Amino acid sequence: MPFWDLSATYLMDQRLIRNVRDHFLEQFQTSPIVIFSPGRINLIGEHTDYNDGDVFPAAIDMGIVMTIQESREPTFTCTANEKYTTRFSRSIDSYQVTLIDGTRLIP
Repeated sequence: MPFWDLSATYLMDQRLIRNVRDHFLEQFQTSPIVIFSPGRINLIGEHTDYNDGDVFPAAIDMGIVMTIQESREPTFTCTANEKYTTRFSRSIDSYQVTLIDGTRLIP
């Protein structure tokens, strides 16, 4: 396969998206909103781009998938679709929102 053939990457992404979506359905019994972000690496310029430094990012054949959905509960729940599934829930009320120059900061 030539190095510019992205079909295997596309199939990997679709499989990852399907697995994460199915995990969400299993955990929460509702359809999620699915977000996919392709991966990248910085060959030059880690943390220099916002200091006017040179950067040289490159795309890689990996990515990350996140699923979310609205809830009417005053809590949020996070879970990972990994070998060792971790799940935790927190009350939204336990977080203090700080406003700095009109920007909400949630620790």
